[in-house]
Amino acid sequence: MLQLLWIKETDYVLCLTTLVHLFIFPIVLLKSVFRVLCLIHEYNFFVFILCIILV
Repeated sequence: MLQLLWIKETDYVLCLTTLVHLFIFPIVLLKSVFRVLCLIHEYNFFVFILCIILV
């Protein structure tokens, strides 16, 4: 009984960490993409402002 509970708990934690990773990964990816865009379009004022807001 106790073992079953432990398995359920680890399942829940695994699910939670997977969800967190799925949520964090695109954000991190987007931020790095925007950093690259910032480096490329330094002269573009609009992109620069976007970078400041998002990064």
